[in-house]
Amino acid sequence: MKKLDELSLFTGFQKILLNRTGIMIHQDEKWPLILTNLRKNEIENIVLTQDSTDLVWKRIYEILNISETYFFRDPNQLTAVFENILPDYWKRKAKKNLSIWSAGCSKGEEVYTLAILTEIFKKTHYADFNFSVLGTDLQESSIDFAKKGIYTQYSVRAGLPPLFENYLIQSNGEVQIQSQIKDRVQFRLGNLLNPILQSFDLIVCRNVLIYLDSDSKSKIVQNLANALEPNGILILGHSEYTGPLPRNLTLHAVANKTSYYVNSTNIDATVIKEPVQKSKQPSIVPPQTNFPKSAPLPKNQVPKKKENEGSPLIQAREKKWAGEFESMVRLYEEAIYLDPTAIEAYYELASYYWETGNREKARKSQAQAQSLFKNDLTLSETLKDRGEWSTAWDEFLCHDL
Repeated sequence: MKKLDELSLFTGFQKILLNRTGIMIHQDEKWPLILTNLRKNEIENIVLTQDSTDLVWKRIYEILNISETYFFRDPNQLTAVFENILPDYWKRKAKKNLSIWSAGCSKGEEVYTLAILTEIFKKTHYADFNFSVLGTDLQESSIDFAKKGIYTQYSVRAGLPPLFENYLIQSNGEVQIQSQIKDRVQFRLGNLLNPILQSFDLIVCRNVLIYLDSDSKSKIVQNLANALEPNGILILGHSEYTGPLPRNLTLHAVANKTSYYVNSTNIDATVIKEPVQKSKQPSIVPPQTNFPKSAPLPKNQVPKKKENEGSPLIQAREKKWAGEFESMVRLYEEAIYLDPTAIEAYYELASYYWETGNREKARKSQAQAQSLFKNDLTLSETLKDRGEWSTAWDEFLCHDL
């Protein structure tokens, strides 16, 4: 067999892994793990023949395992789903059953979380319906683990909502899922780059796309969109996807909680009266220098607090004016999470990263904003009509860093 130098070996393996899984690895990150845990001839066989046994790929997936999850992860988003989004969807749904898919489910905590929250939703809404939750993942070891439904206390480290613990059996440091919840759940292997031949009312795909390249992200989001029932709901992780949306998806938001996507195919225009709910924000004070500079205002010019006193945007401005930039960054990121159209947050983050020499992050923040505006050509006019626009943003959106 032909021998490859290490660079050729890496680039060849990188490309095949990307095509097969959508995962992009870099030479100074996951590649050393591959070299440590696989024999060189196994890697060469993959690169030169583009073939390998399922057992080898199983080992590769385990080596690259980046799963980190627990019960009730990201409570704000889950609370919005079950207190705001799902009740509204339920009113419009004719056939009274729910199908849910946790895409990229890792070891199953999210799948069981969705099943428990749906069971609680049934009881609190006095609704009589059937539901099922499917969990899919690329790693066979994760699927095998999830099927057992037995976890350590570390998986319940987040605060759990009322009634949630009623469906867990906790003893001797172990957490087991009650049988009535396990009966609602199914696990199987699945590659998100491949279409799934089912349709779902609710699809949750969080903390998956962040590990993938842009083309793989777009393909997966298209596959997810194709698997939605009419009016069906897609939940993605915070700021994980800013590429072009499939034609059947429309962006919605629950003010100050989260954003989500709806399969708008054949939706009656009267059904969703407020496609995007946004919290009203006061106009931004324009930066004192041209983009990409964004210097803080002198403290004696800091405006008094207005409405939405506790909102992340207002808190971020105050941190900026006070020169507390680490807190500012965190709050602007939170603002984007709550409202993905928060152009001020993208602008300020890009400015900050540019000024501190992090060109890659600056360009990423700008690209995210540009993508949002390309997908919604009316967005800038809407914000201008509301008085929520700074003229500095025109240059920010039109001229790449």
